[in-house]
Amino acid sequence: MRLNLDLLRTQAADIRRELAALRRYAALPEEAFTADPEKVRAARYGLIVVVEAAMARLRNLLVHAYARVDDRKVHHILREDLEDLEAFLEAVAAFVHATGETL
Repeated sequence: MRLNLDLLRTQAADIRRELAALRRYAALPEEAFTADPEKVRAARYGLIVVVEAAMARLRNLLVHAYARVDDRKVHHILREDLEDLEAFLEAVAAFVHATGETL
């Protein structure tokens, strides 16, 4: 199987860019985050971008059940779970490196 390195690099860059923005929302107090619809929408979109590049189940929840998503849970994900995406990127990079390529 041949790796599509251009696609992997693009997705990794998308994830890194969005993670930087999501960390800014994670730094906000929950009340300030959930009280600002623009911040919530931006964070939801950022999560869609990163999970679309990495994890389909959460992406499907955000896209197809948008009205049922609890904004407090979104904020919790921003504070507690972004490291999972960093670990995902590291695992992908290690796999790519094992093939003799770089990400």
